[in-house]
Amino acid sequence: MPIVSSDYVIDAHAQANGSHYVTETFTSSDGRVITQQYLLPAGQGATEAQALLDAREAQVNTSLAEQEAESVINGA
Repeated sequence: MPIVSSDYVIDAHAQANGSHYVTETFTSSDGRVITQQYLLPAGQGATEAQALLDAREAQVNTSLAEQEAESVINGA
């Protein structure tokens, strides 16, 4: 059940230190929605957020594959 869709939203409101909240959303092929939120440091923007999204998508895909394999092995 790999990720079929991923996106991020950078909150327009800057925090006191200039950072911005970013919310990532991943949708798997079985319809499961996974979200992740973090602070993007001041001075960083869409390029850095996209790079982080791409890296996290790979991590989420690996985690989903491991969960699916464990489910098959355990007969769930």
